[in-house]
Amino acid sequence: MVYNQTFNVGRNDENYRIRELADMVAEIVPGCRIEYAPGGGPDLRCYRVSFDKINRMVPGFRAAWTARQGAQELYDAYRAAGLTANDMEAGRYVRIAEIRRLQKAGQIDTSLRWSQKNAETPVVA
Repeated sequence: MVYNQTFNVGRNDENYRIRELADMVAEIVPGCRIEYAPGGGPDLRCYRVSFDKINRMVPGFRAAWTARQGAQELYDAYRAAGLTANDMEAGRYVRIAEIRRLQKAGQIDTSLRWSQKNAETPVVA
């Protein structure tokens, strides 16, 4: 029985560097361009994740999706929803920008709770 446990869910052969994930996205998204911050050096930290615990505790577990399949699914979903680069740059999907917009509009207070004047049904544009 598995109770009160934390697991890394995935496959050991699906450990990637950020650069490798970015390359995957560039292969999937037409016209995608990868840019690196000027003066940014390589990240020397190790992000290798072990999935041995889930394999040991849940015999027979095998992640069905790969990172590439996940990137493709996200791309397809964004296209199906009509999401554009402009939508992303406008800030609606950038959490801190949306929080600031909602605070400025008086829809949420400083504790990030819906303002009393908007207590019925908050409308997020």
